[in-house]
Amino acid sequence: MKDKVNFFDIKSNISYRQYIISSFSDRIDDKFRIDFNNILNYVIDNSDVFNRTELEGNFYDGEDDTLDLILPSIRRLYGKMFVTPPNILTEQNLKYFLLFVVHQHHPQVL
Repeated sequence: MKDKVNFFDIKSNISYRQYIISSFSDRIDDKFRIDFNNILNYVIDNSDVFNRTELEGNFYDGEDDTLDLILPSIRRLYGKMFVTPPNILTEQNLKYFLLFVVHQHHPQVL
């Protein structure tokens, strides 16, 4: 029996999964937390990343384990896009951007 729980156990070990997800979402505002938790659960359930043994370990000596970087990367991206979006994605700019995208793909609409 293994003594150490790792990311390969994240699908099958519910308490470990809940611990990891809660540790990533504890500093996210309540209005974003449910969506963020759903995204993490989706990645865990629908990705084969946590079943691929070639990702076990690290690529270079002294670096973090590759699997240890996946969920933090998702947390960082979520925070950058939804919690503190860049200026281009502020509400007014986003409206103009969406109009531009719609016009590029469907010029007859505008």
